[in-house]
Amino acid sequence: MKISRAITSHGLEFPEPTSEISAIRDLTVAIAEAEAMIADDQKNLASESAWLDSLLAEAETATNKRYLKLAKKACRLGIEAWKSSIAAWQNDIDTYKAEIDAILKDTPEARQDN
Repeated sequence: MKISRAITSHGLEFPEPTSEISAIRDLTVAIAEAEAMIADDQKNLASESAWLDSLLAEAETATNKRYLKLAKKACRLGIEAWKSSIAAWQNDIDTYKAEIDAILKDTPEARQDN
């Protein structure tokens, strides 16, 4: 762990946990990126769900029966994939937050609001 020294106006030295602050900043950026990915995935999930709804509303005929069956299956798989992606991004966010909490527990002076 790299600790630099900050000197106050009184000449006293206090440790400045630069690597921890940098790690918290990196994790905060990663949280924002993951939240953006969740927002994109939610849009895609909504689109996939709307497409499935339109397929379910479409009347089945002899000519479109196979298409509808396969398209509905593809939509359902797509919906599950988007839900899984959202859950994975949320898990990443939870992990990043836990890492930030651990850093702050070990190095309280790394708080960015000090």
